[in-house]
Amino acid sequence: MSAMTGHCAPVWMITWSPGGERLATASEDGTVRIWRAADGALAHVLLAHDDGVWSATWSPDGRRLVSGGNDGRVCLWEADTGKLLAQLEPGGGEIYATGWSPRGDLFATGSRDGLVRLFDGATARARGQLEGHTELVKDLAFSPCGRKLASSSDDRSIRIFDLASGDTRLVLLGHVSMANTVDFTPDGRALVSSSHDRSVRCWDLATGRERWAVEAHEDDIDAARVSPDGRLVASCSHDRTVRLFDVANGERLGEIRGHTAEVEWVAWSPDGRTLATASTDAQGRLFDARSGALLCVLEGRNLAVSTLRANAWGEVAVVQDDGTVRVIDPAAGVARFAVGELHEQAIKDAAWSPAGDQLALASLDGSVSVLDLRARPERARRIELPHGAYAVDWSPDGNTLALGLSDGSVELRDAERGARLAHHHDHEDPVYALAFRPDGRAYASAARDGLVGLRSGSAFRSLAGHEDMTVSLAWWPDGSRLASGSRDATIRLWDATGRALDVLRGHRLTVWGLAVTPGGAWLLSSSFDHDVRVWRGATTERVLSGHTRQVGALAALDARSAISGSRDGTCRIWNLDTAASRPLRPHALPLEESPR
Repeated sequence: MSAMTGHCAPVWMITWSPGGERLATASEDGTVRIWRAADGALAHVLLAHDDGVWSATWSPDGRRLVSGGNDGRVCLWEADTGKLLAQLEPGGGEIYATGWSPRGDLFATGSRDGLVRLFDGATARARGQLEGHTELVKDLAFSPCGRKLASSSDDRSIRIFDLASGDTRLVLLGHVSMANTVDFTPDGRALVSSSHDRSVRCWDLATGRERWAVEAHEDDIDAARVSPDGRLVASCSHDRTVRLFDVANGERLGEIRGHTAEVEWVAWSPDGRTLATASTDAQGRLFDARSGALLCVLEGRNLAVSTLRANAWGEVAVVQDDGTVRVIDPAAGVARFAVGELHEQAIKDAAWSPAGDQLALASLDGSVSVLDLRARPERARRIELPHGAYAVDWSPDGNTLALGLSDGSVELRDAERGARLAHHHDHEDPVYALAFRPDGRAYASAARDGLVGLRSGSAFRSLAGHEDMTVSLAWWPDGSRLASGSRDATIRLWDATGRALDVLRGHRLTVWGLAVTPGGAWLLSSSFDHDVRVWRGATTERVLSGHTRQVGALAALDARSAISGSRDGTCRIWNLDTAASRPLRPHALPLEESPR
């Protein structure tokens, strides 16, 4: 995608200018973009961040924007021209939240270190900080009177600060997962919050008690915003919907659909007639708030590489977030097979059969596609599941598929017929990774609950140690050791029975990818800190740098090379001896089919 055609990575936030004539979007592609609301035309691309941008908010007069991102920078922009006015690095890690006071004399940021920082709206000079959260601050909002500030955090709490004293006036507790957003009602008497616990809650700020709480969606909720007239709440979710609720009692009043992937943000136009949404499909959309009709699309295409899996033929399955699946030959630099639109929702994982001639694809739409690449044309069969699937692995004998589901369960299915062989509900939260032990007698599971599971038949063992959700797994080829990666930025090593062996530290952010080279000499890891690390034992032997965005996909090609995939839309082929790499753009590779 060129710089003037739209985002090429997830859009995390969309906000209206105070007059309603423009919108700003913040994206994982490292840009803030300003669009005309009337026709969806792109007006400006704001370039200053070196990593994904989480937040972009307008000053009350509409003349400036402040943005914050993964690079820890806060950027102040002139909205009419796109000119960068100031760039700050206040410390505290990634900036997840920004917001302006009603008069525009202050703006605030929320960061990974749990602090809310205040800045002068005119000069961008530091004006203090608000303390209390123990984990990253996800969102913040100034009260309509401008004397209070609300913040939400991964520590599951919501805090109401007095801006004059800096003291915490209220701590609102009730969410059982990370608290994502906060928004005051126009009269300032209540606050609406959203959470990954799938609830939207309304709080009475005079008493600190809940007025109501509803389980609003079937999947994680990323945002909830109050309408300008204070009568409605709009929420958005990973279930791809926007839902409307009555502020007075939480009654559900309507639903809007349109995105093909998770909806990350929702915002009301100043007149309350239009809802703007942002999604991991790299698009923004405008809907009529009353009828739900689609009015406009802010175009984009998500080229992030989310999954890489190598097979016995030396080929690699590449899944990109636009839903495209390719089988590439890294050595030849060509694609052998490409297909899109297999699933209605995101493909979250892939697994090759041991022979390397069939590819299983797990999707959040509640099904698994199995591509038979031996046939011409290639055939796909579908296995229906009771819930969305985050993870899939093929048993070493080729007979069984293990599937990690969004409800925390694992299903074992006959790989040919799709019949259910077993169902184990070993986790309370979605299962993000699965890995059969090489002997096929056990499998490991990793889940949002932070636990690693080890199941052999009817026996199950829960392995505790990680301090945040676990997202990646890899066995050594001889089955003697298991590695698990987590959002706590660590890798933990376990023996075949689940006994803890070691903790590997070095990455700064989530360890999304793990692989072990054939022969077991090296453990490889990829992280949202942009790097791939090569480990021998508990020591980092080398750091492989080259990607410009988060690296979530990783596979060993042989004993001396590996391939990584990033949200920057590229793959890199690494020489593990020299750390040299060459880039591949999967979407640009020529298609050259070869007979098997």
